[in-house]
Amino acid sequence: MRLFLEDEGALDLKLPYEELATKVADAVLDYEKCPYEAQVELLLTMNEEIRQMNLEFRGIDRATDVLSFPMTEFPSPADYAYLDTDDSSFDPETGELMLGNIVISKERAKEQAGFCALFFGEEDHDEQHNQAAFWLFAGWPQGTSVYHHPQERS
Repeated sequence: MRLFLEDEGALDLKLPYEELATKVADAVLDYEKCPYEAQVELLLTMNEEIRQMNLEFRGIDRATDVLSFPMTEFPSPADYAYLDTDDSSFDPETGELMLGNIVISKERAKEQAGFCALFFGEEDHDEQHNQAAFWLFAGWPQGTSVYHHPQERS
């Protein structure tokens, strides 16, 4: 699994983003029995940037915790069989299945971690890792078996 990670904004959550994201992505792909090498893009950003994306793509003018933008439309969750005859979902240079983009608001993740009594910057890194992994999992691209429809979230 190849991860393209971009971290923007001044807030540093002091987490090993790439390591966590790769572990979660590999676990999801294993769970789904994905037969292909795959790639996903992850953007860690701030409330204002995710608010603008939420407005542009969903018509909702407020920040949210996570957005996902699928690049592959599955006929049913984790149904990879149709891809045997359709190569439009594969990167022409690498041959990897392009799953899509996940956008996470670092500010919202930090707020929600505080709400759950998990305080970023403290010594309990396992709880911080769990929280970060949860948001990546929650944003997993549409069509996979773990995906939730974006309109169901507010």
